[in-house]
Amino acid sequence: MANSRSLDLENGLAQYVYIIDNTSISITGDMSFECWANFEQLPSTAGAEMALCCKGNALNSNESWQILITQSDKLRVIFSEDGTSGDRTHWESTNAIIVSSDVGAWVHIAVTIDVSVPTITMYKNTSSVGTTVTSSTATAIYDSNANLEFGRLEATSGFYLDGKLDEVRIWNILRTASEISTNYQRELAGNEANLQGYWQLDNNYTDSTSNTNNLTPSGTPVFSTDVPFTDNTTTSTSTTSTSTSTTTTSTSTTSTSSSTSTSTSTTTSTSTTATVTSTSTTTSTSTTSTLTSTSTSTTTSTTTSTTTTLDYRFVVERV
Repeated sequence: MANSRSLDLENGLAQYVYIIDNTSISITGDMSFECWANFEQLPSTAGAEMALCCKGNALNSNESWQILITQSDKLRVIFSEDGTSGDRTHWESTNAIIVSSDVGAWVHIAVTIDVSVPTITMYKNTSSVGTTVTSSTATAIYDSNANLEFGRLEATSGFYLDGKLDEVRIWNILRTASEISTNYQRELAGNEANLQGYWQLDNNYTDSTSNTNNLTPSGTPVFSTDVPFTDNTTTSTSTTSTSTSTTTTSTSTTSTSSSTSTSTSTTTSTSTTATVTSTSTTTSTSTTSTLTSTSTSTTTSTTTSTTTTLDYRFVVERV
């Protein structure tokens, strides 16, 4: 269906949404994050940040990853290998990814994390942006038991998003630039390979994948009719199979076996010679929708008696 709603989160009301930790969102290897965001305001207090997506926090030694907008309006991506800030990979966009003209407008943000290198690639409206590496030591993502949250950094006061979210997607694979640009203005089917969570936020909190990572709201957020796109083209990786069956007609021909028997006996009789001729014909036809079988059976029996000579002929057709 066409995209018709987005989720509106208010910073002043401490609104956010979350999912309780489970296997499908506990990604410890390569991953990708995508969303549409419409900022009503940007962080204004020194040191303050607005969270897009976070799982855990280094303050309580339970950090997996964080995707944030900093007070300088840069995109910051962090992941920890041991849950603490001591073993982290920490990258930021070189320049502000959100500028004043973006406030009140929809912006598409995407991040891919290659943990083994490690390399983090950031995209704004499908274009790659420059990055600055603060630290790059972690080569795996810590499997924390923290909730996955959108719009808040867990256990951190004031780090709430003030704006709208739509079409949020999390993958456990690296998405290519081509894949991001092809699908960022389209709804997905939800059955795409490696898609771990997909929230259309179309007036509900449902995860469109089979993982059923449905969101729980906090602070009573509402839905807005303001959306980044309304295209109703849905992409899908499912394949439709076409099966063709051919009806085979089989015709069987009954073989005919003929047997002739002649028996002669001589008797003395004063009776008048009697001649008897008897002919019997039987035809049977059977037809079905896929198998046609036609058989004809003709049985002729002729008995002739002349004087004392009897002549019998039998013709039998096997059906």
